[in-house]
Amino acid sequence: MPRIDVLHMGQILGVPAFHPEHDSFNPFPVNAFAIHHPEGVILVDTGIGFGNAFIDSAYPREPVAVIDELHRLHIDERDVILIVNTHLHFDHCGQNGAFACPIAVQRAEHEAAQKPFYTVDAWATIPANRSIILDGDAQLFDGIDVMLTPGHTPGHQAVIIRSAAATNVIAGQCVFTAAGWNHGVENSNLHAAAFAEEAQQSVDRLRQLHPDRVYFSHDLPMTGA
Repeated sequence: MPRIDVLHMGQILGVPAFHPEHDSFNPFPVNAFAIHHPEGVILVDTGIGFGNAFIDSAYPREPVAVIDELHRLHIDERDVILIVNTHLHFDHCGQNGAFACPIAVQRAEHEAAQKPFYTVDAWATIPANRSIILDGDAQLFDGIDVMLTPGHTPGHQAVIIRSAAATNVIAGQCVFTAAGWNHGVENSNLHAAAFAEEAQQSVDRLRQLHPDRVYFSHDLPMTGA
């Protein structure tokens, strides 16, 4: 089984009044993930970027530089061969620009990110010569697949890591917390109310894999089910 490292990209300490988690807010972590594959390191998300005035004022946080976090884990950034963005919200793609490798994103997500106020354009824009635009489920490498899992966003994707020994899932933000995995997708995690059924179907598809371990963007990993 390829090793999966959790990159602790800091935590968000507060959210603005319009944020769906505002009424029940607790500080939450921002995680990214490094998959150690024989062909190189696959990075799933890159955390929050730096230097955007609106994000700096609206989202008090303790950000971490992705290169520093890779070094903490004894990973050379030059070994990163691919970034997979689960989605293009600002806290998942903010440091894509620290790398020169290709970036894989779902077409539905790429299109959603063109709309005003969806994300931070400077962080989410992927140069054409680095973009891998996916249309649904796909195999990236031997034992590494992505699954289109809409719900939190129109083009959210999860990453599945398989070997003879185990199946692990990086669920990203299919759910906001591990509780959502076990008890149903949180309404506050939906792109819009109309996505509720689709969001639960996405989680159900992942659960049907009976993963040995599940990783979340904003919670601790858990043993699968």
